[in-house]
This record gives sequence, C-alpha cells and structure tokens, in this order.
Amino acid sequence: MNDAVRDYQHGVALLASQTGGEAFFNIDGLGDQLQKMLDNNRIYYQLAYWPPPDKDPSAYRNITVSIKNHPEYRVRAPKGYVPADLRGSK
Repeated sequence: MNDAVRDYQHGVALLASQTGGEAFFNIDGLGDQLQKMLDNNRIYYQLAYWPPPDKDPSAYRNITVSIKNHPEYRVRAPKGYVPADLRGSK
C-alpha cells in the first residue's frame, strides 16, 4: 500500500473515531457491514446540552458521555463540537 492511500485511510479512520463512527477498508461482504451499521443504530438516544453562561460562547466544546455503573456499555458520540451559530464564520 502506498503512502498516499495509507494517509487517506488514516484520515478517514481518525474522522470516523472522532465522530463516533467506524471506518472499514478492504473488506469483502459489504452487506454484512451495512447490516452491522443498521443493527448498531437501531436504538439511540438524543441528548441536549446548554453550556453555563460564564463559558466562552465561541469555544470548541469537548464531550464525554458514559453510562453510570455500566462501564461495559459502549457509547458512540462525537468527541466535541463547534457551536452551530459559529460554524463557518471564521
């Protein structure tokens, strides 16, 4: 595998991990992976968050989500976000 392909795959894998996703490369059985994706997204919860008023309104916000008393549960969530009203304004 050449360096360009390796760099591309590294970038895609990093993006996937930072957004709660998973990257697949060089696989047979795409249908199996699609079924896994559908199964993993069958049940989900949506959380809301309001930052304290004393925080910088333009700052990137880190996110850490876990399930109390259940370390065996896997939470798939973005690592953080930029406030929606500030995206693309810089």
